[in-house]
Amino acid sequence: MDDIFLYLCPDKGGLGGMFGGGKDKKIDDAVCYAKLKAKDFMDPNPQLQWIEMTAEPIEDKVKSPELAGVVGFRLSIVRADSGIDLKSQSNWKKPLRRRPDSKKIRCYLF
Repeated sequence: MDDIFLYLCPDKGGLGGMFGGGKDKKIDDAVCYAKLKAKDFMDPNPQLQWIEMTAEPIEDKVKSPELAGVVGFRLSIVRADSGIDLKSQSNWKKPLRRRPDSKKIRCYLF
């Protein structure tokens, strides 16, 4: 299967014009992206995934790579004729968390 590109676009631009956001919105304003493998999203009942975004080098709107952000999402790729009802899957019924679980890290600096 092919790759999937997930783009984050600013509210004033991005893909808004394609979805009824108005004629003044451009499609080429991506700020960050992530390249994903389509074969990793074939599960009809996916878990929540957190991915680290990469700064878009052409737009160059992110000043430092570590500021590109982290995005949480669920994605399923299924054929329309597969007969799978995504609404009946348990993970699609759960609301998304706003932040990933926090971890405690102990660090010794010398």
